[in-house]
Amino acid sequence: MTADSGSRAMVISRRGDGAGYPVAVFQPRDALAAGFQSVLAAHMPDAALQARLRAGARAVVDRLTPHLPLVGGDQGGGGYLVGGSVGRRTAVTLTDRPPTTDLFVLLDDPACRDPRCAVDRLGAALAAAGLPCRPPSEGRTAHGLAWEDLPFALRPALPTRGRLALPVAAENASLRWTICDPLAETAAMRLLNSLYGDRPRQMITLLKVWRRHHRVALSGYGVEILVQAFFRDGMAHPGADLAEVFEAFLAWGRNATPAALPLPGGRRKLVVGEDWHGAAATAYWQAVAARHRARTGDVLGSAEIWRGLFGPAFPLPSLTLAA
Repeated sequence: MTADSGSRAMVISRRGDGAGYPVAVFQPRDALAAGFQSVLAAHMPDAALQARLRAGARAVVDRLTPHLPLVGGDQGGGGYLVGGSVGRRTAVTLTDRPPTTDLFVLLDDPACRDPRCAVDRLGAALAAAGLPCRPPSEGRTAHGLAWEDLPFALRPALPTRGRLALPVAAENASLRWTICDPLAETAAMRLLNSLYGDRPRQMITLLKVWRRHHRVALSGYGVEILVQAFFRDGMAHPGADLAEVFEAFLAWGRNATPAALPLPGGRRKLVVGEDWHGAAATAYWQAVAARHRARTGDVLGSAEIWRGLFGPAFPLPSLTLAA
């Protein structure tokens, strides 16, 4: 096996006496970089899908407006907020279905200051609007709705001092309000992406795909908050590629948790435990092995490891054979 360290190309020679055997020509760095880009392309909603999700949200709220008093709903264009990972542009497509959009319906009804009343009021409005939905299951507060082929999770919300109050499950099957700041969450994510050239969003996508593929005990929102802390702490080297950042994150994350991490908006924290550490350690050493194989010229072996981490969206490089 020969490799020119000053070149991006690598030639693996299978010639015995120098005559007639095929030569496999690899572009290792290009092949692995293309593999990561393939995973991102397969799992990051493109601009067209994002536009469809937002248009669908608007259409659903337009159907609700005659049946529900909404903040700014009588003026057109108001009455809702696209939240969750779709709102923060950190959603991933993990199956053939688009990601579920969290749709916060901004109620303007003084009679619905009780969270149970707000959830029931939204359900009644959906029925009156002729929008078939799946009512919240036990311990949940979102109404499931399919608009065309787009899944939505509708939650009632009360604007309060620039934030939103959302109903969440409490003890004894009761509900309570919790305060969140989706606008601050979106702004924080946009700022990090602008500072680091969209690398945080790419890392969130890779980690969410890994998390789902291996059933890692870490929530999608936990992934996002950890990635934000990772970049804020300056742990991502500016010149590092995605493989190196992924490896560095896993090492950092096991040392950084368990912890209560501050959420954008400044008033709440998210507790991230250590249940995911075992999966992170396994993935870390697999990433180390993949990097070693790539450096020694075994680009196919490296790609096989990454494919095991991220699933079939990471392609195996093909051999270019020449006589």
